[in-house]
Amino acid sequence: MRHVLPALALLFFMNGCAHAQEPQVCFPKDCVQVTIVRTPEEMTKGLSGHAPLANKEGMLFMFDTEGIYSFWMNDMTFALDILWLNKDGKIVYIEENLMPCTTDNCPKYTSQDLAQYVLEVPSGYIKTHLLKIGDSALLPQSFSK
Repeated sequence: MRHVLPALALLFFMNGCAHAQEPQVCFPKDCVQVTIVRTPEEMTKGLSGHAPLANKEGMLFMFDTEGIYSFWMNDMTFALDILWLNKDGKIVYIEENLMPCTTDNCPKYTSQDLAQYVLEVPSGYIKTHLLKIGDSALLPQSFSK
């Protein structure tokens, strides 16, 4: 049986993102190695107390369904950029340069559009890679289909 890759997936394969051993989220010009979190315990902890992320490193929150998901910077030690992606991997909301919060009343950051995935990356990543709402990403589960 012959398989045909969608054009977007082929673009990512040509950029060399699909051959990594670690799970990755790939954008048209760059890939981020990610730690995937799925359980409520992992999601609650997130990157709290974690050492700063390397340049092409991130944390991917994978939810079972699309919804409105909020994040905060409680007990963080470094700034982040956060991208919310819908079920198809399109960016639906962005927050940049979110600073750590050490008070009891940390602000929450929430997409107004439905998202199924949330990607946390080092502060400045979005600006450096010129990412914007509507851009698409190839998510790790795309490789296993």
